[in-house]
Amino acid sequence: QITAHAMGIKEQNLGSKFLGRADNASAITGLSVAVDRAVDRFQVSGTMGIERGIGEIRGGVGSVREGVERLEVGSKGVEKELKNIKDDIGLLGKGVGRIGNMLEYKGVARISESEEAALNAIHPRVDSARYDSALQTSSSFCLEETRVALLKEIEEWAEDPNSRPIFWLCGMAGTGKTTIARTVAKRFDESNRLGASFFFSRDEADRRTTNLLFPTIAHQLALHNPSLCEHVVGAATLHVCTAMLRTQLNKLIVEPLQRANPQSSPLVIVMDALDECAKESQITEMLVLLAPAIQVIRNTINIKLFLTSRPQIHISSEFKEPGMEAVSNVSVLHDIEKSLVRADITRFIEHHLQRIARLMLPRHTYWPTSEEKEALVDMADGLFIFASVTIGYVGDTKHRQPKQRLRKILSSLDQNQPSVSLKYLDILYRQILVASFPDSDEDEDSEETLQRIRVILGTVAFVFYPLSSCTLERLLQWEEDTVEPTLAPFHSVLSIPPDPEPVRVFHKSFPDFLTDKGRSGDLYIGPTEHHARIALLCLTHLNSTLQRDMCGVGNRLLSEINDVEAILQTKVQGHVLYACRYWAAHLEETTWTAELGAALKDFCDNKLLYWLEILCLDRKLSSGILALDSARRWTQVNERSNKTGSS
Repeated sequence: QITAHAMGIKEQNLGSKFLGRADNASAITGLSVAVDRAVDRFQVSGTMGIERGIGEIRGGVGSVREGVERLEVGSKGVEKELKNIKDDIGLLGKGVGRIGNMLEYKGVARISESEEAALNAIHPRVDSARYDSALQTSSSFCLEETRVALLKEIEEWAEDPNSRPIFWLCGMAGTGKTTIARTVAKRFDESNRLGASFFFSRDEADRRTTNLLFPTIAHQLALHNPSLCEHVVGAATLHVCTAMLRTQLNKLIVEPLQRANPQSSPLVIVMDALDECAKESQITEMLVLLAPAIQVIRNTINIKLFLTSRPQIHISSEFKEPGMEAVSNVSVLHDIEKSLVRADITRFIEHHLQRIARLMLPRHTYWPTSEEKEALVDMADGLFIFASVTIGYVGDTKHRQPKQRLRKILSSLDQNQPSVSLKYLDILYRQILVASFPDSDEDEDSEETLQRIRVILGTVAFVFYPLSSCTLERLLQWEEDTVEPTLAPFHSVLSIPPDPEPVRVFHKSFPDFLTDKGRSGDLYIGPTEHHARIALLCLTHLNSTLQRDMCGVGNRLLSEINDVEAILQTKVQGHVLYACRYWAAHLEETTWTAELGAALKDFCDNKLLYWLEILCLDRKLSSGILALDSARRWTQVNERSNKTGSS
């Protein structure tokens, strides 16, 4: 009734609104009171989304009243005021619509404790892939008053029941796709319209593959919509979570959503950085499956899928296929009008430089100059990552020399050359690296320090799961308290929190730079070399550490053991657990050496059963089977290569 009444006011023609302005103002006041009463009946869990709607309603009420008062003063500008009142009543309708969405969801029974326990027992899944996971590399969202037009376009797409169900945001590296995706997910989450989110990342083995994509999304969807819970749990108990992708999609997503309570308000799923999936064939298969599946689901649920990626050929070509093209909107981020992007980057740079000035240069109210800010915006050339890295470098709290650091950036970059994609970003990364390397004239151990920097940067770039400083030291067999001092100069490109939080790369463009010899030159870090080093370290740790019944569980079944995770954390050190999980993945990325071959033989002869014991407790036994198959193939390929070479 509230929604119908508000929409009735909104749909009046301008003349009716003008003539009935006093009645409308009174009616709107009554609507506000009615909404207040309705809100009081809601559960606390819906407060954030509801308050946002209430704020929009009350803002609309206040604006309409002011417009009515201005109209009563005189007849000048009547047409303009009528337009303003129309917009304000539209805002009122939007707020009431948001409350309607909340009412629709809150009318469904909350998930019970037993159902939640059953859902949480679904393994494997990737909780760190959620947009709001504490393990996400970045927690940034779009700055206020930036990306306004794009975010509005996405909001309208989601709200429109007739719009195509897939929205693909495509953009070059560094254009801000992930920040936009996190902002989109947060906004829909606050209004209870976010069904699930999955942020791919090369940082983590489970987030660089589609193997657990659908189990993770199904788990989140069931937590969001209790009517799905029974169907998801029932499917998951049939070991569907480790089945082929088509089976996972049908059993965990399509069939449960078909049986769910019908829903008219949008249910949004956000998937970010499809290009971060290590195997192109997996993303291609996923996109091929999504187009027909989403058409089936729409008969019951108003589902919307928001995707982001770089414009890589294997992804772009799928969106040009007739089936996918018919259900997709495509927005190319780097083709957005340059003046809009420039304005957003200008706001970003001004906001953060003003904050740095307040914290570090309270007396220098003139810093930075408008010329300096303009130069940085020119250099960014549409890349938000350039602006972000620059701010991190200039505002480094360990050095506290923002003026000098800004001058160093401006003087080191050739502003007279025409801007090309990534050119200035590469120069900036080089500037940061060179400034962090030891001076051979002042440091007699400079070669050793330089090698240590290369090793730790390569390890951080190539591990399949981010590790803490302490775990990195143990994995690399370094002395205590050496990783943090070594990485200290790299705070603008790395997140280096205290233990036990993991060290992470801020943006994937940095390892891209390091591992592309054409871009990094003499700073190049070779993937094969570093994977070989890590693989050998993993096998060395396993060969020296693993033993029978290492966790002291005896002959008990896994179902009979309480607090398995706590036992693993207590009995198995972090670097050993990492080695158990990923030695084969690193091995697969390198080539044969006699040292690696000997370590692998020692492991298979003496430690294999103890390793499987740990994987069983870690609930990753299926991964162990894949690891052994990978090692077998690696051995066979290298044996053939060696025979060919010797002949």
